[in-house]
Amino acid sequence: MTQQVRQGERTGTLSRFCTSCGERVEVAARFCGGCGHPVDATDTQPVVAVGAAAEVDVPAQAPRRSRRGWWLAGGTGLAVVLAGAGVAAALVLTQPHPEDAVLVDSAAETVDVLEQMAAAQTTADLRETAAAADTAANPVTEILPTLNPADPTAQALASLEEVLGAVAALEVIDGDTLAEWPAASRGLDAALDGLPGDEPAVEAVEPAGRDAIEAVNALVGGAEQALADWQAAVEVAEKATADNAAAVQALTDYENAVQGQLRTYASLRTDTANFIDLAGDRDSYVTFDQGRAALSEGAAARREVRSALTALAVPAGTEAEHARLVAMVEDAAAAMDAGVSAIDDADFCVSSCYVFETTAWQTFLDESSRISGEFAAAETAWQNRIAALKAPLGDVTAPDKPVV
Repeated sequence: MTQQVRQGERTGTLSRFCTSCGERVEVAARFCGGCGHPVDATDTQPVVAVGAAAEVDVPAQAPRRSRRGWWLAGGTGLAVVLAGAGVAAALVLTQPHPEDAVLVDSAAETVDVLEQMAAAQTTADLRETAAAADTAANPVTEILPTLNPADPTAQALASLEEVLGAVAALEVIDGDTLAEWPAASRGLDAALDGLPGDEPAVEAVEPAGRDAIEAVNALVGGAEQALADWQAAVEVAEKATADNAAAVQALTDYENAVQGQLRTYASLRTDTANFIDLAGDRDSYVTFDQGRAALSEGAAARREVRSALTALAVPAGTEAEHARLVAMVEDAAAAMDAGVSAIDDADFCVSSCYVFETTAWQTFLDESSRISGEFAAAETAWQNRIAALKAPLGDVTAPDKPVV
């Protein structure tokens, strides 16, 4: 809605507005009729000086005062010039200062950056926020050198620059540099403290910043705990790997010791088999004393193998298989004793006796055959058990480093 000022209306009257309350004040008035504020030519802004002029529309809305103290009619920044019949009048309204717009926009962007910071889930998110803060600070950085540092708007912009700079410092935060956060937090806290408390444009910045600090405190705390848990798991895996390597080595040492004794035993069995073949050949001549000595020595050698096996440190899990091997060697020694008895029986036979036809010798042969088959099965079972114990004893894989 507008007021119309026509040619000849209120001729010779110049209307003004009070700088205190905005009421219309006549040119000749010394005090505002609305609020009583003293007025003079410098306290009011001219609106219309009317002479012979064409019809023109003037906003009917009462003027308002901006934050910088300039009078704005209807919120516009227009200059209205009315002229006619040699009489001219001007309404001059000041253009808003560009720093005001930069302040409002930058404050809003700063709040956005702080909300992005508060929503961060990882340190990578924090680094993205730092980049956003650096970009948001550019308009402020560009305009500040053109302003009077004492101007309130310049001071408010400088405080925003400090806040955005503190957020930009988060670019160094990652999983290996979490210790940098306390210093960055203190810097941001100090920047928030420096915000002007009487500037409406930045009033939302501080609470957003406090929320962001609290959120990142939680993020960093969780990251530190996750990394500590991961490090502990790595240490467990490393220890398990070392323990497994030691267990494998112990099993290998034991296995080598047993196999050494088994090779000795296999050699003894070969010697005994060769003797039996020789003694059983009727064309060969083997005395009773030779036979007795061969079998007695064989029995003693087997008992040495048994004693060596018994003396070994037996790894957990192999006890049954180990005991079976020892028993087989002892049985082999006992069978050799039976062979010696068979020779003794033949040697002291009242009438002519052939040793290989005695009951004792047949017992020796039967027992030797049984032991050979049983011992092969016992050795296979023992080897399988060693392999089964070694199988799971490889390197223990540590968990991957968490993303924080």
